[in-house]
Amino acid sequence: MPANSLKSNSYEYPPKSGIKISLLLNQTEGKNYGDSYRVYIPARLSGKSPVQKQFKSEAEAKSFAKDYHSTVLRHGQGAAELSTREIIDAQEAIAKLTVAGIKLTLAGATDYTISKLSTKRAGTLSQIINFVYDLKERKGLRERTLNTYKSRWGILLEQIGDLPATKLNAKTLEDFLVNISTDGRTVYNYYTDIYNLLSIAVDEGFISDNPLDNLTKSRKDALFQTAAKSEKPPPEIYTVEEAEKLLSICLYSNNSKCLEWLPCLVLGLFCGLRTTEIRKLKWSDVLLKRENPFVSISEQIAKGRFVRNVTIPQNALLWLNKCDRSNKDIFLHKGSNPYDRRRTLVHNLAGIKTKENGARHSYGSYYLELTKNIPETCLNMGHSNGDQMLFRHYRRLIDDGDGSRFFNIKPSRM
Repeated sequence: MPANSLKSNSYEYPPKSGIKISLLLNQTEGKNYGDSYRVYIPARLSGKSPVQKQFKSEAEAKSFAKDYHSTVLRHGQGAAELSTREIIDAQEAIAKLTVAGIKLTLAGATDYTISKLSTKRAGTLSQIINFVYDLKERKGLRERTLNTYKSRWGILLEQIGDLPATKLNAKTLEDFLVNISTDGRTVYNYYTDIYNLLSIAVDEGFISDNPLDNLTKSRKDALFQTAAKSEKPPPEIYTVEEAEKLLSICLYSNNSKCLEWLPCLVLGLFCGLRTTEIRKLKWSDVLLKRENPFVSISEQIAKGRFVRNVTIPQNALLWLNKCDRSNKDIFLHKGSNPYDRRRTLVHNLAGIKTKENGARHSYGSYYLELTKNIPETCLNMGHSNGDQMLFRHYRRLIDDGDGSRFFNIKPSRM
């Protein structure tokens, strides 16, 4: 086996560089095969373990040592660690750019290549919003849900500008949420919709991660004021006397617009339906002729796709049988404005203040008092069974026995 032995003349080159060159005597089984030169680079210069390279001539050894030292001085340890193959690749790449007449540095050419070949999409906030909204629309979400997304994402875009996707960060989004509202529940709703937007952006390759994941729990708690401080006031309901007066105005005022609103009021007060559900209902969904009459809330109508059948009480049947059922729709007009105008008209004629979701909240309160059955009340109203807060409010609103009086309100002229 060949053996190398050091001669005594080892020296530092370049001077004071820490790199040493040593003369080696190459011998095998006592035979001398000439000299070579070893370059030794200590770990403090290489950035890892010591580097040793061997050359046939002293000139080659000095050239390598000098180049290595110069590279370390110019670019640090990382550049000096490039292999010969990597250096050659870089030289060839630069030569090809020059021949092609492309005036880009190697780093610039690399950036351009990444932009074309990367799986990450280049885009701005508006492009993300448009892309994700299109996905939601194709998914078949309800118009009201789509409008909520469009509104909240649009306000985000207006407030922070059409930033490149890569510039979206937790600080910018947190500042937006801080200023959007003082109501913790509202802030939470915005946070949820924006988080959903950016999560899809991650899935679709616009961004590598969701910047809202960088918000700590304490920062989120501060943003949301964690709902107890911003809880909405208890719901308002109609007294038995107010409900009876509103129904009578609809039926007996000789105003066609009031009569148009009668089935809406009946289904809200005595079946607990949402306004959005009532406006989508057809008379074919109201099965009055069955042995046990009910309203069918299909998945196309129900909020949150909560399909259910709601029993129609006997007193409600009497009111519904007074309604004009010659058209297929429960409420003839499209959009929310005609509905709101008729509701306002009836309340003004009755001299009763309009109460937000008052008919539906009245149903929840009186039905719960009548039946003492929270799961059944939840089911009829399309709520989850765990919505205990809502029913704590409902229980506080009425006295014992009012449920029976409410579900006995009947037309005065049979």
